[in-house]
Amino acid sequence: MVVAGLVGVLGGACGPRPGEPAPPRFVLEGSLGQLMNLGYDEARIRYVPPTEGRNDGSLSLDFVRTRPLGDSTLPDGGMVMAGASEDFVLQLGYELQGDTPPDNQRIDLTFLDANGLPRTTLARNVLNDPRRSFPPLRVGSLFFDRAPNNETMNTVNGEFNLTFENGIEVASGRTVFGRFSAKVIPP
Repeated sequence: MVVAGLVGVLGGACGPRPGEPAPPRFVLEGSLGQLMNLGYDEARIRYVPPTEGRNDGSLSLDFVRTRPLGDSTLPDGGMVMAGASEDFVLQLGYELQGDTPPDNQRIDLTFLDANGLPRTTLARNVLNDPRRSFPPLRVGSLFFDRAPNNETMNTVNGEFNLTFENGIEVASGRTVFGRFSAKVIPP
């Protein structure tokens, strides 16, 4: 009887407390994790193909954390019934500029466009976290095992690594990297 009670107590300690979100399914690695939470539940790729005759097109790799909102009471006594919200732990965008999406190849994320501007953008959008941008990249690469395909909405496996330039911004000199399995979603 004591053993059964102990198992019940220990078993209950493994899950999240009522009203708290479940722990993230995955975590990005690197020294950036010392400054901000890099846990995520799902990776997604958005591929915008180049327009015919134009030098455009883009890829976006988003690491998404799902946050349940639950029920809340409004000041007037009304109830808001909400399901979940999403935090974007890390968003990596890359301008293809007419190139085909990577297919079993590595992209150098430090490439510049014809105007000398970075082809890579990095952002973050997490509730109650004012840090939304990152310093320029010193080193960065992205690898997809196959090209994203909007028609079949395939899953793409890959890996990335980023090292930010030294400076005074929050993520300066830090690294972030990881392997992922991302769903291709419509642009």
